[in-house]
Amino acid sequence: MTTRREFLSAAAALGFGLAFRDLLAGTGKSARFPIGVFEGSTRTNRVVEKVCALCKETGLDGFQISNNLADPAVVQTYVDCVKRYGLKVAGACVQFPDKSAEGIARYAQRIDTVAQVAAATGGDAVVMLPSFGEDDDLLDPRGKLIEARRTQLIDALKVLAPHAEKQKVFLSLENRLGADGNKRIIDAVNSPAVNVYLDTYNIEESGHKAPQEIRKLKGFIGQVHIKCNTNTLATSTIPDIPECLQALLDIGYSQWLVFEHYKKPVDEVKPWLIENTRYLKASKLFA
Repeated sequence: MTTRREFLSAAAALGFGLAFRDLLAGTGKSARFPIGVFEGSTRTNRVVEKVCALCKETGLDGFQISNNLADPAVVQTYVDCVKRYGLKVAGACVQFPDKSAEGIARYAQRIDTVAQVAAATGGDAVVMLPSFGEDDDLLDPRGKLIEARRTQLIDALKVLAPHAEKQKVFLSLENRLGADGNKRIIDAVNSPAVNVYLDTYNIEESGHKAPQEIRKLKGFIGQVHIKCNTNTLATSTIPDIPECLQALLDIGYSQWLVFEHYKKPVDEVKPWLIENTRYLKASKLFA
């Protein structure tokens, strides 16, 4: 299995140094964590001006795009608006349902677009690659691995990863697998461009404990969705948020923390973002 040192050394050699700066240090002490929100949790219907205004009003550093970025005019709107509001982009969530040769080619174009947006805005070139839903989940309803889907994903990543390396874009896998299952995929693909998008709630929903899995994934986490079963971090019962934050400190993680809603968007988005941002900034992460 790929070691943390091997993974990070390869990433640094390919020019991923900025994104991995703090992971390479591994000091257990974080710089200031950027805080953002998943665009799909903002109730703004992907109206970029509204998303940017909301982030600015609630004291966030930026947001994660939830648009597949297929339209150049829409892409330019994101770039212009983010720059005007002085925000950053925490990469983009790009669905990957079609793993045919044509689908892989289209996904490579999305990788290019995310690289362009990141370069233009000073944001992070991270593509969150989710595997959820009836036709894409890597686990069946009983929680058993669907081998054929994992193989299909690995084969597609082996094609995409070299392209992502050239563009210095991370492909961060979000799924219901635990640390060991995701590391097997990373080992099979064997590219420093592939890592894990850790969702603190989703990983518990599939029977794992988020703090333990965070520690197992030291050096392999691209970004984090900070999510809980109550939406409000201070009242969370799944997962144990203070323990998750401690685990992130312990592994030296200091990249984005991105809020995402549980199950369905909250009714009042602005108070939710303000309260959760205050909670994080009052936590040991910012001590």
